[in-house]
Amino acid sequence: MQAFDNRLVALSITIAGETVTYDQSYYILATGTKYVNGNFAEGTVRIDNISKKTRDLIINKTSQWNPNFQPASITLSVGRQSSGSFVLFSGDAIASNPTQPPDIALILRSLSFSGVFAIPNAFSAAPTTNIQAIAQQVADSLGLTLKFQSTSTRQIANYNFTGAAGKQIAKLAQLGIWAYQDGDSLIVTDPYGARTDVETIDIDTNNGLIGVPEVTEIGARARVLITREINIGTKVNLTSKINPAVNGAYTVIKLMFEIASRDTPFYWILEMQPNPYSLVANP
Repeated sequence: MQAFDNRLVALSITIAGETVTYDQSYYILATGTKYVNGNFAEGTVRIDNISKKTRDLIINKTSQWNPNFQPASITLSVGRQSSGSFVLFSGDAIASNPTQPPDIALILRSLSFSGVFAIPNAFSAAPTTNIQAIAQQVADSLGLTLKFQSTSTRQIANYNFTGAAGKQIAKLAQLGIWAYQDGDSLIVTDPYGARTDVETIDIDTNNGLIGVPEVTEIGARARVLITREINIGTKVNLTSKINPAVNGAYTVIKLMFEIASRDTPFYWILEMQPNPYSLVANP
């Protein structure tokens, strides 16, 4: 991928059965975070210079005080002209507000898969059930495809759930595994385990690394140019010449993004935990 060829940014907003799409000719800013702890991804998008009619429609329909509340579904795609675009974030706007004058923009706060939170759900597994069978039942109830990549064969006694459907994944993650939603999939891995359905990524100054990676209380943090190859749960081989203490293999456990259609940000921020015994000792 050419690191600095022209950006592609597209924001699609669907509300009241109608979809409107804005491209990189509009000023679009977006930030967000994806997690491996069972929490759903969240994102905040700002777009300037859309019509007052559209802005008012979205603000009114998504107001929590509106008895006819309707969520606005948003999809944010980004990329480069040399390699095409990919979906960076999709979800439902749970709140929207205009900015202050003189430049009145629309800010959308969104949560992925938020529609399931309002749906009550209850199920009980057999008296003794393995984790994979429970995970499959959770995936089916949420309309997700299960990608079970854990080695666990634990048998769970008397597993049951009652509550908002969206909280099932968080409870599943309490069974000694990692469980999280990514797109239309429910990913289940061993704790600290990288996904097997995505490729291992090498990150260094020749492969998108921006600045100097930092050592953190959980492992390392690195800033990388936006690329479709990086996902939550990706295994990363990190190499830094300036800070070799961070060199080693990691799993991405928190994946943040910052993008702008016409400004500097266009990168991932990776929070990573080291894979066991992976760090390289450096003199």
